[in-house]
Amino acid sequence: MCPFLLEGLPDARVQRVGGVDSLQAVVMAVEGARSILEQSGENFIFLDPSEGISIPRYIPTGFGKQFQERMERTIEREIKRVWLASVRAKKQKIAEMQANLKARGVSRENIQKRFKKRNDALTKRESELMALKPGWNSKRDSKK
Repeated sequence: MCPFLLEGLPDARVQRVGGVDSLQAVVMAVEGARSILEQSGENFIFLDPSEGISIPRYIPTGFGKQFQERMERTIEREIKRVWLASVRAKKQKIAEMQANLKARGVSRENIQKRFKKRNDALTKRESELMALKPGWNSKRDSKK
């Protein structure tokens, strides 16, 4: 059993969640807290509201190995998609800054020199992300 309490909510009371072992009980308590917060209708701000404001949803494992692996691959695809979008947005921002400098008459060589490290790092990161294959976040799949 894992007890938890969400202080500050109306009618807050200690909840208890069980599991087959202590780790599952803790995971289920976190899922219980997420569910209660979501259903409360209150607005919650954790560390940075622009980065997301919720507790991650628990992925049930009781539907079998195929289901779990399919969900994990879906999550990996979304993580990869967001990371790639972030890298590409940064590259776009650099391109805009370069265009601005060019319009102000800064030489092409100075612009390239100024941004070479950043561009190279972003290009390398983009290439690494594009090379990720399904199962990249799973040790079990990396041994295949």
